[in-house]
Amino acid sequence: MSNFPGESNIKKTINFKDTEDTEDTRDTRDTRDTRETEDKEQSRMDLVLRPGLINPGNECFINSMMQCLAVSPFIYEFIQKYMQDDREMIDIIKKYDLNLLDIDCIKDRIVELLETNLSIPANERFILSKIANKCGDFYIYICFKEIMIALQTRRQPVENCRAFIKITSEIAKEGGFDYLFSGEQNDPHEFLVYLLDKIHNAKSSKVKIDIPANADKLYLKLYLEHFKKRYENDFSMFVKNFYYYMLTCIECHNCNDITYNVNPNDIMCVNLPDDWQHKPSLSLDECIADYFKVEAIDYQCEKCGNKLHNRQDKKLLTKPRTLIIKIKRYTQMGNTLVKVNKIIEYPSVLKLNPYLCSGEAGNYELYGVINHIGLLNSGHYYSFIRDFYIESGKNKFSQNWMVCNDTQVSHLDTHEAINSKNAYILFYHII
Repeated sequence: MSNFPGESNIKKTINFKDTEDTEDTRDTRDTRDTRETEDKEQSRMDLVLRPGLINPGNECFINSMMQCLAVSPFIYEFIQKYMQDDREMIDIIKKYDLNLLDIDCIKDRIVELLETNLSIPANERFILSKIANKCGDFYIYICFKEIMIALQTRRQPVENCRAFIKITSEIAKEGGFDYLFSGEQNDPHEFLVYLLDKIHNAKSSKVKIDIPANADKLYLKLYLEHFKKRYENDFSMFVKNFYYYMLTCIECHNCNDITYNVNPNDIMCVNLPDDWQHKPSLSLDECIADYFKVEAIDYQCEKCGNKLHNRQDKKLLTKPRTLIIKIKRYTQMGNTLVKVNKIIEYPSVLKLNPYLCSGEAGNYELYGVINHIGLLNSGHYYSFIRDFYIESGKNKFSQNWMVCNDTQVSHLDTHEAINSKNAYILFYHII
């Protein structure tokens, strides 16, 4: 089987040049200001518990995810990046009274304005067009952003997601995702996938992506070409700070020809190992090893036509900065899926070195856990988190853990935080 020859710092070979929104370059000033504030406030923050979130019924899956996202560096950096862009869009929304309209009426109103009011300056026409194209996603993002800021700044002991849920439930009807906000119990992973997609769409733009023409490895050339095609017209800070690429190798048993495939990824969903029933306990390391294991594959070799005993291997082609891992705690029993309540041990420092193409160190520290108690389709979600802050320009996490259970937030012993028998989704950040 191929050994995935290393290719260090793959992402550094790509040069990003914003072409659609040059104002984004001003984020460095905003970030410096915020860093100074964060440094001064951190000693106070460590002593003040984070606000809880009101749960009017069956919304613990949203609350637990919101608490973890509020201490996620990739979310903080995303918000900082687009501060100026947000201000400009909100100013235009208010200037033309778009905030007085229902969301589904805004696009038509903007079209009318652009057609009938020829005195609108070019820069405002550009922003209005952007709002028209991204109105729903932008409103979701702004409501989400308000919750993130409220949780970080601790303005009051309890916060409410009501406005976010109301607006998002209306917008989600168009894509058939309104069930996530119907008041029924749902899955935090499904909610996260939907939310991140909307946030990315709210800020995605065209960029110029320069890639080297002399890539010396076939899989590297495939990656660069795929990256350019996938993101040149759909780029946001998530592409740099959250999304990552997987490399898949398929080796022919007969002629040893290797076929490479590259695919972007976001949340790593790991299964329980095949022999889980025969073990008193499991570990996350075992689940990840199972995720990356060499497997037999039903595949016809493009070179010799062989279909027998071909194998597939996969690795991390690019190194994620934040890694969210969902543990698939369920199994098929007859015609029914049932939850597996077996203890799954997870480390405070996760080592992904064996699974990286680059051969570089891949150590990640735990900063958030979403727990689930109850049956597969019912029960309750709550989270463990560590506060995130900036110190001397670097991402840092507090040594103090908290348990967030809707409106109730309290200190948590570190041993309990890293030994939960109910862990379902884990949040790690690169060290």
